[in-house]
Amino acid sequence: MTAPQPPRLDAPLRRLLGVIVIGIFLSVLDMTVVNVAIDRLGVRLHSSVASTQWVITSYLLALAAAVPLTGWASRRFSARRAYLACLLVFTMGSALCGLAWSLGSLVAFRAIQGIGGGALFPIAQTIIAREAGPRRMARTLSIIGSVSVLAPVLGPIMGGFILDHFSWRWIFLVNLPIGVVGLVLAWLRLPADQPEATGGPDVVGLIAMGLGLPAFTYATAELGEGAPIASFRGGGLLLISLILIAFFIWHALRVKGPLLDLRLFANRTYATATAAMFMFSAAVFGPYLVMPLFFQQVQHASAEGAGALFAAQAIGAAASIRLGGILGHRVQAGVLASCGAVIMIAFTLVLPSFDQMTSHIEAVVVLVGRGFGIGLAMIPLIAAALSELERRQLPDGSAQSNVVQRIGSSLATTAIAVLLSNQLGSGTQASPAHVAMAYDRTLWAAVGLAVLVLPFALALLGCQRRTAARAAWELRRARTASDR
Repeated sequence: MTAPQPPRLDAPLRRLLGVIVIGIFLSVLDMTVVNVAIDRLGVRLHSSVASTQWVITSYLLALAAAVPLTGWASRRFSARRAYLACLLVFTMGSALCGLAWSLGSLVAFRAIQGIGGGALFPIAQTIIAREAGPRRMARTLSIIGSVSVLAPVLGPIMGGFILDHFSWRWIFLVNLPIGVVGLVLAWLRLPADQPEATGGPDVVGLIAMGLGLPAFTYATAELGEGAPIASFRGGGLLLISLILIAFFIWHALRVKGPLLDLRLFANRTYATATAAMFMFSAAVFGPYLVMPLFFQQVQHASAEGAGALFAAQAIGAAASIRLGGILGHRVQAGVLASCGAVIMIAFTLVLPSFDQMTSHIEAVVVLVGRGFGIGLAMIPLIAAALSELERRQLPDGSAQSNVVQRIGSSLATTAIAVLLSNQLGSGTQASPAHVAMAYDRTLWAAVGLAVLVLPFALALLGCQRRTAARAAWELRRARTASDR
C-alpha cells in the first residue's frame, strides 16, 4: 500500500504563512537576541549575571502574562485586529528599550515589549489552525515551528554582530523597520474575521496570575541567591505567590469564561502534550543563556563569534523540523517526541565536558546534534496538543500551551542564571579554571532538565496508543453492530 502523501498547501495559505511568520520571528527572536549582551550589559550597568538576566526573564514573564488574554481578545476584537494591536505594542516596546537609560528602565520596557510579543504567537497559531484545518495542521505548524526554533538560535548571531559593531541599543531598534513592514503586510493580507459577542476579560484571574507568576519567579531567584527563608523577599513572597497561583486555579475551575480554560486539561492527550512542552521549553532555554556566555568568558570569543557558534543548533533544527512536519501525518507524535528527546539528551550530556580547549568544530557538531533533537520533538508536541481540540477550543488551547511553554522557559532561565552567578562568585578575580568549573556545574543542571523531558514524551506516546486502541475497538464494535 502506498503511503499517504502529505496534503499540499495552496497559494493563499502560503501567502498567509509568509505574513504571519514576520510577527512570530520578531517575538521569538527577542527571547534570545540579548543573551550575548548579558556579559556586556552587566559590565556597563554594574550588575551580576543574576540581576542582568532579568532583561531576559522580564520579557519571558510578560509573554506568559499576556498569552492568556489572547483567547478572549481574538473572540472579542477578532483575531486579525488582536494580531495587529499586539504587533504594534511590540514594535513600540522595542523603541522604548532602545531608549532605556538604566537596568531598571530596560527591564520595564522589556516587559512592555513582551506583552505585545507574547500574544503574537498564540493568535498566529489560531489564525493558521483555522485556515489550514486538521489535515494540513502538521505541515503548517512545521513552518511556524521552523521560525520558532530558528529565531532563538539566530538571535545570538544578530545580537553578537550588533554588539561588536554598533551600540547595544540597536539590538532593540533593529525591530522597528521589520515591525512596520509586518504591520503593513498584516493589514493587507490577514483574513477578516468577525468579533464574537463576549463579556469582559477575567480580571480576577488576570490579577492572580499576573502577580503570582512573577512573584514566584522572583522569590525563587532571591532564595537561590541566599535570601533567608524567613524574609519577605524570600519565603514570604514565595508563600504569597503560591497562594495566588492556587487561588487562580480554584477560580478558573469555577467561573464562566476564565482567563485560561483549565477544563481543557481533562483531555488526556492535550494535558500530557502540554506538560511535555513545559519540560521541553525548560530544557531548551537553559543553555540559551549559558552557552553564549561560556564562549565569551571561557573561550574568550567575541560576542559575534559566540552568537555564530551557538547558532549551530539552527542547522540541526532546520533539518529535523522539516522532517517532523513531513512525518507528522504518518508517525505518532509521541514517537517523534521521544526520539527527539533521546537525541537532545545525548548531545546535552556532552556540554559539561566543554572547556577552554574544546575546539569550535567539536562544539558545532554537538550543538547541531542537539538542535536536531530539539526540532524533531517540538512540532509533534504542539500538533498533538492542538489536534485534539475542537475548532472553538483552539484560541484557549493555543494560549494555554504557550503560557506553559513561557513559564517553563522563564523559570529555567532564572534558575540557570542564579546557579551560574552563585558558581562564579564575586566574579572578576576568579581564575580561568574556576570560571570553567562554574560553567561545568551549571551545564550539568541543563542536562538534568533535558533528561526530565523523556518521561513526559513517553507518557504522550502511551496516551496516544491507548486512544488509538480505543478508537479501533469502537470502530470494530460499530461494524459488528451494523452487520447484525
